[in-house]
Order: sequence, then structure tokens, then C-alpha cells
Amino acid sequence: NNADSLLYTTEKSLRDVQDKIGAQDKETIESAMAELRKALEGDDANAIQSAMDALTQASHKMAEALYAAASAQAQAGSGATDGGTAEAEPADEQAEAVDADFTVVDEDKDKDR
Repeated sequence: NNADSLLYTTEKSLRDVQDKIGAQDKETIESAMAELRKALEGDDANAIQSAMDALTQASHKMAEALYAAASAQAQAGSGATDGGTAEAEPADEQAEAVDADFTVVDEDKDKDR
């Protein structure tokens, strides 16, 4: 059951991010999924566990690739100048916090019960 769940989640994740990872990582994951499916056809618990471990490792590579891509995109989009240091400035004046007073009104206070 754990193996089926791992296969399902990995397949779903791979479909969602296949355009964001390299072909080598995608092939490694697909190969590990095929090995796990093959192991599930038999009754060898050690083979199933080994295939699950291999798929887990392959899916970690997918996560690493996504993290690296996200980090690279964040660095490229940060507008880093002056040797990589950029000051954070509000996009417009409405982005700044506003200090205001308020009063809490209890609407049920005046109703008869």
C-alpha cells in the first residue's frame, strides 16, 4: 500500500513539474517507477522496499532540481545590482503600513433575548 501511494504521488508530481526538470532526472524517475511496478508484481518484500528506496531517492533529485530552478529564478528576478545587494523598496505608497484607530461594535448587544 505504501508503494502504491509512493507511485501515485510521484506520478502526479512528475506530471506537474515535468517541464521544469531535466530530461535525465525525468528518465531516472520513470525508470525507478517502472522498477517499483515490476517489484510489486512479485512477493519479495525486500525487492519492493529496495525499489521504493530507489524511487524516493529519484524523487528527491526532482525536488532538488525544482529548488535549484526556483533559487536561480529568484536571484535573476531580484534585480540584484551593486554586487548582488539590493534594497527592498515598496512598489508604491499604498504598500506601506497604515496606523489607524478602530472601534469594535457588538451587534448583538442591543437585541432583546
